[in-house]
Amino acid sequence: MDLDLDLDLSTPRSRRTVVPGETVDRLLCASECRVRGSVFDEMHWIRDHALLRNIRDRVYVALLYQAGWFLEWLEG
Repeated sequence: MDLDLDLDLSTPRSRRTVVPGETVDRLLCASECRVRGSVFDEMHWIRDHALLRNIRDRVYVALLYQAGWFLEWLEG
């Protein structure tokens, strides 16, 4: 599998709403961390609340934290 990455960050890419019935194989989401307290505890909370649904829907997730940002990578 080859990844085609668009590294041009000068302008935001357009977003579109998913059409009902359309399937998505991969989703990446970045969000700025605004946690007041333990980021590690927040990541555990996110995992605990998402785990059962992700298993049921056969979605595999990686949740990363770096330099004030969360990155969530979902596949399935």
